[in-house]
Formats: sequence, structure tokens, C-alpha cells
Amino acid sequence: MGEYKVAVATSDGIVVNQHFGRADTFYVYEIEESGSIQLLERRFLSPVCDGGNHNVAD
Repeated sequence: MGEYKVAVATSDGIVVNQHFGRADTFYVYEIEESGSIQLLERRFLSPVCDGGNHNVAD
């Protein structure tokens, strides 16, 4: 088993409160089987939703 990497979308780094398509910051954690949790990185990006609209193929 081992470890897992989990990304959460957050507006403030405290609560998980963002839609993945609207988020501009993701916190990436590593969770080990032993139960330990470690913040690996913060990733900053441009949201893929533009005003709540997803890019969909016509």
C-alpha cells in the first residue's frame, strides 16, 4: 500500500472550499499508511472555468 498524494482546492489554505474547475490554488499532501500527513507543495494556476462555464466541445 504505502502512501497517497491528495490535492485539495482551497481559497485560504485552511478549509477545502473550492470547485476544482474554479480553484487557483491546490495544496498537495502526502498521506502515509501510518497516518502521517505532510504538505508537499502549493500549486498555483489559472482556473479552467471561466465565470462558471466549462470548456465543452461543440
